[in-house]
Amino acid sequence: MMYAAHAALMLSRRKKASPIRRFLAADCARCRSSVTLSSRLDPGGAMAKAQELPTNRSNNTCFDSLTVAGIEREEMPVNIPRAVLLIGLLITVNNAEATPDEAGVHFTGGTIGVGLLGGTTLLTDTNYDEGSGYMTGVQARIMSVMQVIDLALEYSYEGNQFRAHGAPIKMGRHSLTYLAHVHPLFLRLLGNNHYWYTVASWFLQVGLSADFSRLKSDQLGIDKSSTDFGLVLGSGFETPIDSPNDGGAFWLGFNYRWKLAFAGTGISGHENTDTHQFLLTLSYRSNNISGARIKRPPELKYR
Repeated sequence: MMYAAHAALMLSRRKKASPIRRFLAADCARCRSSVTLSSRLDPGGAMAKAQELPTNRSNNTCFDSLTVAGIEREEMPVNIPRAVLLIGLLITVNNAEATPDEAGVHFTGGTIGVGLLGGTTLLTDTNYDEGSGYMTGVQARIMSVMQVIDLALEYSYEGNQFRAHGAPIKMGRHSLTYLAHVHPLFLRLLGNNHYWYTVASWFLQVGLSADFSRLKSDQLGIDKSSTDFGLVLGSGFETPIDSPNDGGAFWLGFNYRWKLAFAGTGISGHENTDTHQFLLTLSYRSNNISGARIKRPPELKYR
């Protein structure tokens, strides 16, 4: 009777297998059968240890729950190829240090800089005689990555000499101009060389100016000052003089503008002081501008 109760207790314990054992038994039956057979043939466990070979399931290496020489061992699934790749990547990133040439200095279109401009001007009104002059100025400019946003603030002085009714007239105009540029070929920056930088630099521009003008003619008895607004429409291009991929570069450019001045002259038949402006520009632009270039991961920043 006592032996029968003991046998029933042992049988019930064998039926209550752990969830892990039931999962592994169902999923890796072939592996367990192979090891069980080797254990019977080799009670010492040498063959069983030699046959603890992994079975591949869905690219994962899984090991069955093995009982060898009375010792139970359960292994968790491990993705060996991915784990090796991840460890290698972490080691590489941790040990990587960017060179000065990689420290966020490469040209992406995003720059900040200052420049000079100068050139000649012509009055659009052909009724004037000798309606030519000059223009000089300074400019601050900022561009975002790929030149999607391109804004400039400029101060300029324009001096013109012309004749009206046979009398010489001098006109001087100070202007503070806010300019916006559009680069239709901005994707050409992906060409990543001097030629494509020049092509991508081509722009159309529009600007609004605040003008302070003065007209003076001794023969006509005119000495007039006025303050008004003006409109600027233009186009141009620029080319880097040196490599823009070393943190910055000098850029040389050509810019044509049509200046529409709202201030009149007060001279009968000669009210228009609009000008054509033909300008050369020279500027220096730095690539190191926060928010205007793609930031590099902290692990790859130059130290």
